[in-house]
Amino acid sequence: MSGIGYTPPASAADVAAAKAAADAADAKATTAKTTADAAMSKADTAIADGLTGADRQQAVRVQVTARDMVTQAMREINVIAAGENPSSEEMQDGIVRLNSMLKSWASKGLNLWRDTEGSAIFPAGTRSQALPGALSISSASVVIDPTNERPLAQWETDQYEVLPNKAAGGEPVAYSLVQSTAGITMRLWPVPARDTTVMFNYARITADVVNASDPVDVPQMFQETVWKNLAVKLAPTFGKVRADPQTVAAVAADAGQLMNDMLDYDRPSSYMLGTDLDGYP
Repeated sequence: MSGIGYTPPASAADVAAAKAAADAADAKATTAKTTADAAMSKADTAIADGLTGADRQQAVRVQVTARDMVTQAMREINVIAAGENPSSEEMQDGIVRLNSMLKSWASKGLNLWRDTEGSAIFPAGTRSQALPGALSISSASVVIDPTNERPLAQWETDQYEVLPNKAAGGEPVAYSLVQSTAGITMRLWPVPARDTTVMFNYARITADVVNASDPVDVPQMFQETVWKNLAVKLAPTFGKVRADPQTVAAVAADAGQLMNDMLDYDRPSSYMLGTDLDGYP
């Protein structure tokens, strides 16, 4: 049979060949996806290898390094052109200022992405324990058994200091924190009469940037905020000859708005209020 618009039925051999070609294409696409996923996983691992514990969970697929931040910051204020790189001295100075800036941001309350959990064991008769890596503590509880915890009240330092019986033993009902340059120390009251495990929620200290290849401890969405604010911090070191004042002023305005946006984003969605006398004798 023949006629306009008529297509003869495909033979069994043609159908088999078409199916084989489609299967081969699918296999090729699957292999390509697997290869891409493996490469992405390898990149993720490389980033996370520089982090530990809860920090690994914050590793993102596109993580910029200190070198990236300093380089982009200098380009923002036209100190170096596209394709140029900072000198080794400029890089080291940039890393120092980057560390200083990130550490200072913690005082503004920028800690939500660093909130995590920890635990400390207080042997019987032990009143206090250091909490390495903790910047602040938001809550704590005593472990009763594998499935139950009892919240502890948080006291201010003056509440703890006026206790007449700081050495009294028993089941802890409250904790007080001691801040120092070495970190945070948690004190329990009463002093545990048995080995006691305390679980606590805390904001960890910002990870230090030591080498130019180190990842910067901020979420991906705030990377531009970092390098633009770093540009403003670096500008005075280059003077008016290398850093045009008008350009710096424009970058500063943009950096300020990005900082405000970051602060708004990082605010907790709710706050818990309680009495200062919780657990107080």
